[in-house]
Amino acid sequence: MQSRKLYKIFYNNPLLLYFLILFSILSFFNFVYFKSFTVGIKYSNLFPELKGDKKLKFQKKVVKNLKHIKDLNLHIYIVKSGDNYWEIAKNNGIDIDTIVGFNPYLKNLLAALNEHLLVGNKKGVIHITRKGETIKSISQLYNISTHKIYKANKIGILKRLFFTIKEGEVLFIPDAKPKILTKDMKHWYDLRDDLQSPLGGHYTSGFGMRINPVTKKRMFHNGLDIGVRMGTPVGAANDGIVIYAGWAGGYGKMIKIKHFNGYTTLYGHLSRIYVRVGQKVKKGQIIARSGNTGRTTGPHLHFTVWYHGKPVNPVWFLW
Repeated sequence: MQSRKLYKIFYNNPLLLYFLILFSILSFFNFVYFKSFTVGIKYSNLFPELKGDKKLKFQKKVVKNLKHIKDLNLHIYIVKSGDNYWEIAKNNGIDIDTIVGFNPYLKNLLAALNEHLLVGNKKGVIHITRKGETIKSISQLYNISTHKIYKANKIGILKRLFFTIKEGEVLFIPDAKPKILTKDMKHWYDLRDDLQSPLGGHYTSGFGMRINPVTKKRMFHNGLDIGVRMGTPVGAANDGIVIYAGWAGGYGKMIKIKHFNGYTTLYGHLSRIYVRVGQKVKKGQIIARSGNTGRTTGPHLHFTVWYHGKPVNPVWFLW
């Protein structure tokens, strides 16, 4: 009886039957298509971290599910001896934000030997969709247009109209900064507001124990050496007051600034100094030019950071 009623309804309304068939087909492809497109890890389980085989499995799924973005060149990189995240990023034409954005489970900025990292050749982040998210809500999170997300992920008109996002789908968000961070990584991101890099360049010697290139003795290096051309402008890392400006032995021409947030910074081996003791400076203000004065093996800037009198690694702030 019930089947006869349905038959009459569809017989008298053939368009309704065609619509039902079309809807069934689209629903089937929606399920199959997105099932193959997800990483199989619910967002809530992604943090606080992924380790070992589980992490590698996740990375392989991400690479597989974004392989349709041929110009992204996303791949798994194995960290080698002497590597750091900054150099890995530079070698791939991206930045440290992208390293963190491609590896949202990272807890710190210390690269480990044989560590597996997701690396690509375009700046941005990967986003693992959560339950209830839409392209619009994701675009608002990263302050990027929905069109840019659609274009970056090769999402065509039909897919936009008929397919819905499911939990666990992988999206590439171009030119975006990481918004979803582990608690520990958020701490490092917050430090970036405290100080900024005095200039751009490559790091020639880091913070910690090292063989001094001049004395050839093993000793503690209390700062970061940034290799740059002679005469490169040097900016103040933050607002503050100049407490030293002049010659300082092995540092050559040197500036020291006391900031208003507990930090003190030092800029050594300068060629020219543009500030005087007692002068107030603004964040980013040009205070000097890099040089080769004092004990050096070549032009560079020595940059030291103290927090409440204790030396801390400048790399924490300069990425």
